[in-house]
Amino acid sequence: MKYYFIFPIIVCLFVLHGCSSHTYPTDDEFHMGIDYPHMFSIQGQGLRITPSDSGYYFIQNSLIYYMDKDSKKAVLLDSRPDHGCLTEPTVENCYAFVEEDASYLNFLQYYNSKLYLLESYWDKENARSKFATGWRLSQLDKDGGRKKVVKSFEKSPRSVIIHRGYLYYSTVSSEVDEARYESSIIRMKLLGDQKEEVLYTAQDVKLQISDLVAYGNQIYWLHSNQDGYRIKRMDLITKELSVIGERNDGGANVLHSISKDRVYFNYFYNEPKDSRTLKIYSSNLKGENIQEVDIVHPPVVSMFKKDDRYSYISVASFYEVDLDEGEPFDLSIYENGEKIFRFDLFSIPRNHYIVTGDDRYIFLFCIDDEEEYYMMLDKEKLGTEEAAFERLTL
Repeated sequence: MKYYFIFPIIVCLFVLHGCSSHTYPTDDEFHMGIDYPHMFSIQGQGLRITPSDSGYYFIQNSLIYYMDKDSKKAVLLDSRPDHGCLTEPTVENCYAFVEEDASYLNFLQYYNSKLYLLESYWDKENARSKFATGWRLSQLDKDGGRKKVVKSFEKSPRSVIIHRGYLYYSTVSSEVDEARYESSIIRMKLLGDQKEEVLYTAQDVKLQISDLVAYGNQIYWLHSNQDGYRIKRMDLITKELSVIGERNDGGANVLHSISKDRVYFNYFYNEPKDSRTLKIYSSNLKGENIQEVDIVHPPVVSMFKKDDRYSYISVASFYEVDLDEGEPFDLSIYENGEKIFRFDLFSIPRNHYIVTGDDRYIFLFCIDDEEEYYMMLDKEKLGTEEAAFERLTL
C-alpha cells in the first residue's frame, strides 16, 4: 500500500518542479519576450516604450497606452468605462496611471506575457524623512489589471532592467565620505525567493552607475566618476569584467547601440567638433576587435543607432546649437551604405530621443515646453516616397 501512495506524491513533486523551474537561453543572441529590449532603451531616460507580441506599450504624461502594430491606434491601458484616467488619475481609479514622485527614471517592460512598471511615490511611512521618495516595481496583466508589487527598493535605483529571469538594478551612489561614493549592480530572480546577488560594486569620487543594458550573456553600463565616463561590461555567466574601447587620452565613451554581435560607441573630448569625437566605432561584445564605422557623420558629435538592416545617425540633440549656420540638423537612415531617408530635426522640439525600435517601426520621443508626444516611421516604407514620420495620436 505504501508504494501506492508514494508514486502519486513523486509524480506531483516532479510536476511541481517542472512548473516552477525555468530555463533560459545561454547564447549571445536576442530572444523576444524574455530578453531586455535594448533597441527601445533611451540613454538617461530608461525604457519608456516596450514591444509585445502584437504591439507596443508606452508611457506618455504619466499614463500607459497600448498601440496595435497594424492598426496604429493608441488606447489607454484601462478599458473600464468608468475609469478616471483622463480627469484625476490615481493608482486606485486608473490602471494606466504611473505614479511619479521623482520621474528621472522610466521603466516599463513587457516580459513573459506580463508588464513590469517602476513607480516612485511619496513614502509617508519612511522613518528617516517625511519627504522621502519610495520606489516599487509592480507586475500588471496585459490589460493593466491585477497589479501587484514585486519589489520595494531600499535605495533609489539609478537603472532597472529585466533579462532572462532576473531583475537587474543599479543603486544611486551613497556617500562613503566627503568625496567618495559607493555604487552597485544587484540582481535577483524575478520569480522565487528574491535573494539578492551583488554583481559589481565600486567606490570612487563622484561615482555613478547608470544606463544598464543587457544583450545575450552580457550586461553593459555607464560608469562615471571624476574623470568622466566609460562603458563597462560583465559576462553574466563567467563574471568576466572589461571596459569597452578604453583609451588613455582623456576621451570618454558612450554606448550608442548593439546589433547582432557588435557594440557601437564613440569618444568625447569635451569639444563637440573634435575630429576624434565625430567618428563612430564598433567592437565585438567583449570590447575587442575595434573598427571605425564607415558612415558619413555630422560636423558635431552625433548619435548612432544600428539594427539588423539599417544604420541611423543624427546630431546629438543638445549639440544642435554648435552647428554653423546652414549646416543640416537631421536624422539620416542608411541601407548598405546608401542614404535612403532624411528627416529634418528642426521640425520637432530640440529635446527629443531616437528609439530604434524593432523591424517594424522607429520612434521619436519629443518633449516640448507644454507636452510630450511620440512620432513613428514605418520601416516597411523606407526607400519609397511614402516613408515619413507621423505623430502618434491618442
